Amino acid sequence: LIKANAPVIKGVYTALIKSGKGVAVKRSEVKPGDFVQFWFVWRSGSYGHCGVVKSIGKNTLTLYSSRPASDGFSVHTYPFPHKAYFVRLK
Repeated sequence: LIKANAPVIKGVYTALIKSGKGVAVKRSEVKPGDFVQFWFVWRSGSYGHCGVVKSIGKNTLTLYSSRPASDGFSVHTYPFPHKAYFVRLK
């Protein structure tokens, strides 16, 4: 599904666009508060996550999100992922 860029892998991006509540955003136009669904893809597998963009750097993506390791909400910085889908609420 990831290699085929199937709509289902785009998570919050697809949900907001299909419901008419969001618009797609190019990486160069991302602003704090936009949503992102992303994926890292390796030979051994893949890892996906979503959250609210705090900042975007040349090689990093910083999000407000939750995950088990943080026991709830926190700020996470990731290397820029292999696939990223950004969406902004209308």
